[in-house]
Amino acid sequence: MGVDNYRRGTHLRRLLGCTTLPRNGPALLRLIDMEAELNVQRKMADTGYNLIRHVEVLIAIVSEARLLRTGQGRPDVT
Repeated sequence: MGVDNYRRGTHLRRLLGCTTLPRNGPALLRLIDMEAELNVQRKMADTGYNLIRHVEVLIAIVSEARLLRTGQGRPDVT
């Protein structure tokens, strides 16, 4: 499935529009905010709603949460 094919460097950069990857915690918070907005668009039948992007964001949320939980991503300590 999508989670198994998640490549943080590629997918997260594209979704967040960033060149430098944020740490897992901040990335996850941004993704959650993005998902909330996409969900509002979906519920309102907004013509700008993008189902594919919504699924990609959900995959990234699950993947980032897994990385954070297992400690395999970028640490949140500075």
